[in-house]
Amino acid sequence: AGDGLESSVQPEPQEQREQIVPDVPAPINVPPPEFYITPDSLYTLLKPAAEGKPAPVKLLDSRWVLERADALAAATTDAERERLALPRRQELERRHPEAYLSAEEVQALPTGKDGALAVGAVSHAWLEVSHPDPRGEQLVRIAALIRKAQGGKLRRQQVGWDPANTNIPACKPLPARVGIFFDWASICQHQKAADGSIAIERTADEEAAFRAALESMQIWYVHQKLFAILVTDLPARCAG
Repeated sequence: AGDGLESSVQPEPQEQREQIVPDVPAPINVPPPEFYITPDSLYTLLKPAAEGKPAPVKLLDSRWVLERADALAAATTDAERERLALPRRQELERRHPEAYLSAEEVQALPTGKDGALAVGAVSHAWLEVSHPDPRGEQLVRIAALIRKAQGGKLRRQQVGWDPANTNIPACKPLPARVGIFFDWASICQHQKAADGSIAIERTADEEAAFRAALESMQIWYVHQKLFAILVTDLPARCAG
């Protein structure tokens, strides 16, 4: 019946259809949009999966960071700076538990009118394969930026900071105490030798916590209620 078109068009062989349609796997663990807005998605990562297990993420207390940075700035030898540089998270937790905020302390930090959290993440280069900041140089710079932000002295904290768009409001000063995500000290790490080989592996519990943190690592840098510190310049000794 009709113009005969249906009878003249032959179905494609199954093999041909399979070649044309690409085999694209379905996305895995793609979080919903609210994952990057609600604070609960952050707070969950600060709590261990079970009692006695390490939490996926620990946030540094900015007050402790500033004190350690002052000590580093006052150091007069590389040996002293290396002694004061942050060890990997597991060692820092054992030696200086006061360096961290508990999950409850993070939740009790003040929030802004728009729901902004007193929590931020540091994005930085690793200066050596075994340690991101072996002499504490980046920590000193990070501390200086935190102090400027707390004093409202950053360019983006000034009224009319963007002449091209005067409708963008200035950022508010940071509170006196904030939580800092610094991956070396915030998630469980291997201990590495100078050549980058693993000297001390993560334990099974530490590996599980690391994997849990890694699954949503991006949240610390793109969550709408956090701030970010970008360390874009390297120390002069690392040039080239």
